[in-house]
Amino acid sequence: MPLDPDQINKLRLTVSSAGWNDVVEPAIARRAQEAIKGLVLLPSERSGEFKDMTDDQIRIRIKEAEWFLAVWRNEIRVHDFNRQNDELMKAESQDGPAGPDLR
Repeated sequence: MPLDPDQINKLRLTVSSAGWNDVVEPAIARRAQEAIKGLVLLPSERSGEFKDMTDDQIRIRIKEAEWFLAVWRNEIRVHDFNRQNDELMKAESQDGPAGPDLR
């Protein structure tokens, strides 16, 4: 589901904040690293939250963390790309296919 411009602006502020960069991202990255460490262990060697999890369950947790770390900045990039593309298409349609007449 695409985000609207207001949501993108709020998201842009969120991912540029110290709370996001100093707390949220590192915490999610640590969870993914811990899951990777749990995955390389044999099921009988696992402890803590990974003790009773299958390899597939741990892989899902890793994929979720990877997705969460990437998706928000990607949403902003996609929004910016689409906005720039729309502006270029609008300018091209106003100037004609050959570009602006600079004579």
